[in-house]
Amino acid sequence: MAKFEYDYYSGAESEQFRFLKIPKVFFEDSDYEELGLAECILYGFLHEQVALSKKNGWVDEYGRTYVIRSLESVQKLLCNCSPDKARSTLKNLIDFGLIEKKRRGQGKPDIIYVKNFVTKKLEISPLKKAGVCEIFFSEKEKSKLLKEKKSISRDMKNQTLEVEKSVSNNTNLKTNEFNKTNHNLIQGIGNNIREQIRVDKSQYDSDEGEVEKLIEQIKVNIDYDEYASRYHAEYNNRYEEMFQIIVEMVVGKRDKLVIGGTEYSQFIIKKRFMSLNASHLEYAMWKLSENLGEIHNIKKYMIATLFNAPTTMNNFYTQLVYHDMHSDKWFKMIEKKRNEEKVSFDM
Repeated sequence: MAKFEYDYYSGAESEQFRFLKIPKVFFEDSDYEELGLAECILYGFLHEQVALSKKNGWVDEYGRTYVIRSLESVQKLLCNCSPDKARSTLKNLIDFGLIEKKRRGQGKPDIIYVKNFVTKKLEISPLKKAGVCEIFFSEKEKSKLLKEKKSISRDMKNQTLEVEKSVSNNTNLKTNEFNKTNHNLIQGIGNNIREQIRVDKSQYDSDEGEVEKLIEQIKVNIDYDEYASRYHAEYNNRYEEMFQIIVEMVVGKRDKLVIGGTEYSQFIIKKRFMSLNASHLEYAMWKLSENLGEIHNIKKYMIATLFNAPTTMNNFYTQLVYHDMHSDKWFKMIEKKRNEEKVSFDM
């Protein structure tokens, strides 16, 4: 039995509501068959926001319109999906070339350029992509890849299915080897960082096996393996120290703790710190770097900043955007853009 009872459409009232526009070409053109439904939906939302960004003057120095979306807002657009699902959907759109992301750092949400699907250019050759990775190959692998390129060049006119399948498989193999190499490099750096500050499990209430599981889950939540090595150079050991604080807050021995003048139970503390993701840590690092005043107890400050991040980050970024939109620099940029459009129209 249906949960709700709805009326039938009888005319133009079907056009009076707001609907999400998704390009039909995504479902009709075989070039887009690798796009998942989540990617199509997210592109529709981001494409819809482009018009508003244009109206608000969110245009870079090259005249390209951009949108600003935090990971949490992407999760909400995709029916409150998990952070991992939101990241993978964004990554798939980036890999497909439909969007481009520019990191701003310091805890600020990324700038996203939504590409025009109508002006699709020539497909980038998989071998061209693999060519970028050749510096990680041995001389033997380079020679083999060169032979594959020559073979493709000779048989390009025929373009048989067998050749395409063979080339695709070989290219994927090389790409996977490149990814493994990168992963090993990053993992190596991460291991060096972890050796500097080890987790002392003796201070924790849970048994060692449970502690290990919690630590691994925290690493997954904050994308530890990716961000620890990335921020090691920029923020020294700050990211690692925040990771250690999260572990301590989640599995430490205590009944209650005062944070920011308010007493919280261990249940609330654990739940809040287990909800932290990479964006929250970026936000906390930015807040720490922006605080130029004297901090008497840096650990308490870091604990409070991390604890409050899930409830303050989005409002902080919203306020920051509003502030930027009403600054003199913003108005000058808008006025410059309008003058350029006026000159173009007069010509």
